[in-house]
Amino acid sequence: AAANQNDPTRKISAAGSISARQATYRIVSASSGGGGYVIDDRGQVGKCDGVVLISGIATDLAKKAFDPYQASIVSVKVYDNLKIVSATFSNLAEAANARNELATKLTGATVSLPVIFDVPQLH
Repeated sequence: AAANQNDPTRKISAAGSISARQATYRIVSASSGGGGYVIDDRGQVGKCDGVVLISGIATDLAKKAFDPYQASIVSVKVYDNLKIVSATFSNLAEAANARNELATKLTGATVSLPVIFDVPQLH
């Protein structure tokens, strides 16, 4: 989504939507895996892999921030050279909830749940 990822008023709801400024995105869970799809108010479909990214703080602090969510996390990757930690969640709703909580707890960090709306396709 194009909204500011640091905006603490931006909430991703496990109840089925992402609200960012004046736009709302409905979450449509995938049949398998931790990802899913979102639909914006114009009917455009975006893909989300259920990955929460933390940047802007030390990687050891970011990795520790994921500790309370270990039961829902499939994998955690640390990219020290980029100062980014990513966690893949078992489902999109849990990823959305974790993103919301971490965005309010981690002062100075950028916490995001990337959504891709423009996926190239082979013809």
